[in-house]
Amino acid sequence: MSDRTKRTGMTVVGVLIALVGVWGAAMMLQDDPEVAELERLRDERISSMEEMSREERRAVRDDMRQRVESLDENQRKTFFERSMPIFQKMMEQRMDAFFEMPAEQQRERLDEIIDRRESGGGGGPRGGPRRGGDASPAERDQRRKEMLARTTPEMRAKMDRFKDMVNQRREDRGLDPVEGMRGMFGPPRGR
Repeated sequence: MSDRTKRTGMTVVGVLIALVGVWGAAMMLQDDPEVAELERLRDERISSMEEMSREERRAVRDDMRQRVESLDENQRKTFFERSMPIFQKMMEQRMDAFFEMPAEQQRERLDEIIDRRESGGGGGPRGGPRRGGDASPAERDQRRKEMLARTTPEMRAKMDRFKDMVNQRREDRGLDPVEGMRGMFGPPRGR
């Protein structure tokens, strides 16, 4: 067998291996119908959230939470990984809108956020159970690091500034500071 024939044979084998690899990867990445349906529902609901009342938004969140909890671990991970950029963009838009408000409106919004959290509507320590509340401190720290790794330095600076403003307002009101952001930036008021 000549060198050229050997090279041609090896090239054909290499191409076949590559094709099998691409096919296998495509099969693994094929959309899970349950995840795809949940993503469609997420997008549909996000687009109409601003028109919903607070009670309607709560019902939508509860329904989505139940649907997500019905997924297996891999499906949930896929859904959250694909949803993270959307949620981060929404959060950044809310942060930008907050920082564009006049100081008096910012203070009113901070009071509203603090009141909701203190009354149990914001999740976390006073807001009742949280998703993943049974996670170990190491797991919670890992999730926090992963979330931060997905944000830009500019967004982290906005979040830090916002948290500082919340804690300053809490101090003004004689309340203890909070450490995390969970539940601190709900939907706009009055809806």
